[in-house]
Amino acid sequence: SSSASSSSPACRVRPSGTAVKSERAMSRWAILAKGLLQRSTVPSSASSVRQFAGFSLFSVSALEQAEGAQEEAPPEACDGEDGSAVFEFAAYSHPLLSRPLTIRLRSQSSSLSLAELTGFDNTGNVCLWPSEEALAHYCLSIADELSGKRVCELAAGMSGLAGIALASHAACASVTITDGNERCAQNIARNVELNREVFRTASVSSGHLLWGQHIHERGSFDVVVAADCLFLTQYHEALLDELDHLLAHSGVAILLAPQRGLSLAKFVALASKSGFAVEQAYQYNEELWRAHEHAVASHDPTYDPNKHYPECLRLTRTG
Repeated sequence: SSSASSSSPACRVRPSGTAVKSERAMSRWAILAKGLLQRSTVPSSASSVRQFAGFSLFSVSALEQAEGAQEEAPPEACDGEDGSAVFEFAAYSHPLLSRPLTIRLRSQSSSLSLAELTGFDNTGNVCLWPSEEALAHYCLSIADELSGKRVCELAAGMSGLAGIALASHAACASVTITDGNERCAQNIARNVELNREVFRTASVSSGHLLWGQHIHERGSFDVVVAADCLFLTQYHEALLDELDHLLAHSGVAILLAPQRGLSLAKFVALASKSGFAVEQAYQYNEELWRAHEHAVASHDPTYDPNKHYPECLRLTRTG
């Protein structure tokens, strides 16, 4: 939800003036949106995208209410058909974190309008996707590599979990957390403030960022991270353009994304033609790999590695 323009469980942004192409990916999302609106069973081909609960890399416990926080969303951030979206607070704990993070997310019982589900930049409104959890865990595991670096998270969804976790554990030069959906960006700002006292990174900010608008100066970041934002192939070019603009000359983009049919392969091919060297890894983190193997071995009917297990791409400039 944070780049250049449209919507899907993988990508959440959309460049202005770009027509949304109809394809199976968008059809699956439309089916899922309809099912969520009706609170009914969705065909497994669509619902399995979300039914998988995640890799359990964080321990999550409900909080009645965060200290100093209001449970109801401010008027400009309300999403429900009646303008009364309900948000819940949860404590996210991780072995590498000295204290749990307080994360504010939209309640799964909160009503959603069709417009809030079908736009490309709206998928982050719905839930915290498995790849976001994986990215947050991976950022914690490579904190030494990211310390001292200027880091930007794209398409951070409603939670901004990866950027917030990183800022809490590593002494980065700065962490900037962005999303292309204004509601998501507003909620990320709330989450940043809820956790500011635990940050080791002194400069932590958030904002609304659409791919292609280039609101930051060229070369502003040493590292750009993002999760599951390769779903719609028509936005690959916009993402690569934004990465080229944001990254310092020697910078690196770390993208975690499932294969999702051929979408990942198509992105890798386009990136390679666009002046980036791409390092692709399937098995890159021990804890995530164990969680993947457990889901496969236990025959979890909601788990589809093609949709849920994120590969790791590292993009650097070739010139």
